Amino acid sequence: MPDHRFNVNPAREKMTKSDRNLEPYSVLSLGARRDPRLLRNLQYFEAVARHLSITATAAEIGVSLSAVSHQIRELSNRLGETLIERSGRGIKLTPVGERLAENLTETFAMLDASISSAVGGQNAKLTLLVCSAFGPYWLAPRLPRFLSANPNIEIELRLYAETPEMSSLGGDLIFTSGTVQQGYDPIPIFDESLIAVRKPGTFLDPFPMITTEVEAENLGADWYRFGHSIGLDVDAARSGGWIRSSHYILAMEMAKSGVGVALVPEFQAAESLRCGLLEPMNETRIPSMRSYNFCFKASRANEPAIRAFVRWLRREIKDHIRAEEGITVSSLN
Repeated sequence: MPDHRFNVNPAREKMTKSDRNLEPYSVLSLGARRDPRLLRNLQYFEAVARHLSITATAAEIGVSLSAVSHQIRELSNRLGETLIERSGRGIKLTPVGERLAENLTETFAMLDASISSAVGGQNAKLTLLVCSAFGPYWLAPRLPRFLSANPNIEIELRLYAETPEMSSLGGDLIFTSGTVQQGYDPIPIFDESLIAVRKPGTFLDPFPMITTEVEAENLGADWYRFGHSIGLDVDAARSGGWIRSSHYILAMEMAKSGVGVALVPEFQAAESLRCGLLEPMNETRIPSMRSYNFCFKASRANEPAIRAFVRWLRREIKDHIRAEEGITVSSLN
């Protein structure tokens, strides 16, 4: 019996491998593209590409490790391309695998948006709980891209000042630097780094230091870590007493006004640095000892609106990491 999974174009026999890489799906007939086995292959591959882990994929889908491996092997055979290869003790995507994963992420996001539009006949609504600096300075500037791609999903942002008890909040999705409670699926976003910023043109020596470490036992701890990293005697370099601020937002505004030099999250200061409202004291970054995570209840992971947001956020995180790596590389050149 003939195998109808493929509709091979005779001209393909004359193509080079690089030519074939440019059109990985053109060799599949319309029927093959809608083959539920192929769709299942792609579902498994998309999960593996997100986790870069067979074990995590198997746990997410609820199957055995061998079932995941079988699906990936079957997809590679269908496409005639190697999609995943070993890297040390883990795995990584090949260039073809990376291109396919990027396209699948966008495709599944569009499917999620279509489902959200169709189900219920009304707009879905997501309530996002965000902390004071992350919400306005990292998330909000990126939200127009999500809303443009998902016009049938409404967004409500709620700001919280302290680390929330997740079980007591009314949000669908939570951005936090606190501990992730059991029953919530976390997605790491990034580790926060601090940069010393000041009003352009203010070159004082010694200079006023603004600290957000205001507790008596840790007063100025951020500056002492910063000083240790660059060989700066903080007590000798500081003019007057500490200028204390309970929040990074307040510290940054004081720096803009010329009150002193503040250590604030790099992502928070990025726009003000671009606009010339602030300047870095130097190129040094230090870890703030905080990491941001995006969380949602594991029991709601398959809701279309949440799936759409999760897929979009993963792309944004990847773009953020690439941008940070680009900045790091350019600063060394």
